[in-house]
Amino acid sequence: MRGRRFTSTARGPLMAALRRDRRGAAAAEFALIVPLLALFLFAIIQFGLLLFTYGSMLNSARTAARDLAFGLSSEADAQASAEALLVPWAAGAATITADADDSGLARVQISVPSATAGIVRFVPVPGTLDVDVAMPRIAVGGA
Repeated sequence: MRGRRFTSTARGPLMAALRRDRRGAAAAEFALIVPLLALFLFAIIQFGLLLFTYGSMLNSARTAARDLAFGLSSEADAQASAEALLVPWAAGAATITADADDSGLARVQISVPSATAGIVRFVPVPGTLDVDVAMPRIAVGGA
């Protein structure tokens, strides 16, 4: 008795069984989707950290400008307090300028490269985050 030979072009019961067999299909689909989901998740985390960093920059610039406007601190002290209020991962790379000019404004500017503004480095973000806060100077204590 001769047996059947199954080749890659055979259309016998073996090929029909392989077409019906769905074991492993879910694993293959999962392997295709997981990298996209991971990239999407890290993009959401990065965007959230950028917003949190921007909020921290704005808060520290407002506080330093307020102290400078009321004459509670010098320009160097305002820069130091602004840096102390920044989130730790952005404080080292921040460029901070505090200026009480002759036009009657106290101005604090903070600039942080976007690449260091978030903790997750998987999603590249070009540019910088910039904050510029100006407040009118007010004489405290009646002159």
